[in-house]
Amino acid sequence: MIVTSLLALGSLYAIGLSRLWQSAGAGRGISYQRAFCFLLGLLALAAAFAPQLDAWADSVFFVHMLQHELLMVVAAPLLAASQAGVAFAWVTPGRHRRLSVWPHRLAQRFFIPTPAVACVVHAIALWMWHIPALYELARSHEIVHACQHLTFLLTAWWFWWALAHSRLGRLGFGPAVLYLFATTVQSGALGALLVVSPTLWYAANSQRAGALGLTALQDQQLGGLLMWVPAGIIFVAAALVYLAAWLGESERRVNLPLEVSWRSTEKPLAEG
Repeated sequence: MIVTSLLALGSLYAIGLSRLWQSAGAGRGISYQRAFCFLLGLLALAAAFAPQLDAWADSVFFVHMLQHELLMVVAAPLLAASQAGVAFAWVTPGRHRRLSVWPHRLAQRFFIPTPAVACVVHAIALWMWHIPALYELARSHEIVHACQHLTFLLTAWWFWWALAHSRLGRLGFGPAVLYLFATTVQSGALGALLVVSPTLWYAANSQRAGALGLTALQDQQLGGLLMWVPAGIIFVAAALVYLAAWLGESERRVNLPLEVSWRSTEKPLAEG
């Protein structure tokens, strides 16, 4: 089922991308970099749901956390950067293409008002599904487990897409740094709690940890560490990218009046 879904998504994206590039020229509308992001995003999803990893994730906590991080901080930002909505719009026949673009534009206008909303929703989903009762419910029921994974992926994708497509435009570089910092803190805090906790939160999820030479508590600590450090590094790296863009935009705005003033006085001076 997962493999079929990923192949279908990849095929639709490839068809739409091919039609777009045939019409506008290769690399136009969707750049090579964004198309590559979609490919990497699909590979991250395939890795997260690989049969071997999925089997171990059912009974080893840190493997389950690895699966979640692949969804939230690897696949989600890559897919958000890929402009998949544009490619999928080009899958439709030309006479219906304008209609197929409307949902994408409406989503940008209404469904994603600000990154702040997406940041809060993603944080709620992350903490909610790590409540022991809900976590064990997801582990025990396949449908609930699928909902858990889908919630993580969609809210994370929403968060990253909001950062990239917010109506704030270039002025959103600064706030984006704050949202990324807030997400780093709240997700890192959850990971840190798992690391320092002297008791097991999800006892039944470490059944096979002994086969890897880990106690159940060590398994939980390693899972918390994965959420705390590697994920935090990715968020901090993204924040630094936005910070650099923010500083560059601020410098451009500061230097623009000076440049205009210099150009306005250049001609009279030359004439004199």
